Amino acid sequence: MHQQENPQAIRHRGETSLNTRTVIPSPAVRACSIPHGFRSKPICPNFSMRKNGYLNFQTRSQPVKLSKSGRGHPRPCRLNMSPMTNQATVQRIAPPSQMPEPQDPLWQPAEILAINQFRPEGSAHRPLTSLRLLHDNHAIYGLFRVQDQYVRCRHGAYGDPVYQDSCVEFFARPKPDAGYFNFEFNCGGAFLCNYITDETKVAGGFRESVRLSADEVKSVRVATSLPSVVEPEIGQPVSWWLIFAIPVPALEQFVGPVGALSGQTWRANAFKCGDETSHPHWASWTPLDERNFHLPRCFGELTFA
Repeated sequence: MHQQENPQAIRHRGETSLNTRTVIPSPAVRACSIPHGFRSKPICPNFSMRKNGYLNFQTRSQPVKLSKSGRGHPRPCRLNMSPMTNQATVQRIAPPSQMPEPQDPLWQPAEILAINQFRPEGSAHRPLTSLRLLHDNHAIYGLFRVQDQYVRCRHGAYGDPVYQDSCVEFFARPKPDAGYFNFEFNCGGAFLCNYITDETKVAGGFRESVRLSADEVKSVRVATSLPSVVEPEIGQPVSWWLIFAIPVPALEQFVGPVGALSGQTWRANAFKCGDETSHPHWASWTPLDERNFHLPRCFGELTFA
């Protein structure tokens, strides 16, 4: 994801997407001091206050107790909690005989990951984006669906800066002591992938990373509903989908043996962006504490059934 600031910054607001609800943080929560490890305000856009004084995240994270506020302006309070982590289960399927189609019934049991945590630096465009994930123990399958507008796609080769186009992304860290992979796909099906072990930004990229070669990702399959080039930009509302299949052996050459996926838990996040569209935007599944997709500390958890 490109890091240049967008001058058309707007204030962050909650969004209704798919099976999630719009929740506006109460003044008491907004006034809370941020515990060590957090820098974003609010901590998570998807929370609400229960009458019993608990902070209720709209994920499977456990509720946490809040201290009481005084009368008048709420005084700062402390949250006895660890950083919030989104969680999802990736259901197992039988190995498909061919690349899945978006209408295939096999997607029905997959959880919907709503990519609705928008950074305030973006434009007012808020595309409705979701990701479904499945696995067959030896490969990961993903289905992105996007209700979009201002769609643009100029890059068509592997390794091109696809994040400048209308783009969806899947980042995954298979092992806690290893690096992570950033799979970035534009709406035309072109993609890039790096293996990143130190995400510190330096001139030209990251402090420690390797761009996977075209030969190393030749087993990765991508299908999309849009043509490979969309230029000029589509200004009208348009819905599109993208499916990917990532074989585990393509990752093992960098992180070592992974084995059967069932029972494993990976750290991951998913994103929607469009850096050089007329309405730039940056959204994630798990909230980010700054406008930077490369934040492993903000990854959620994927458990493989």
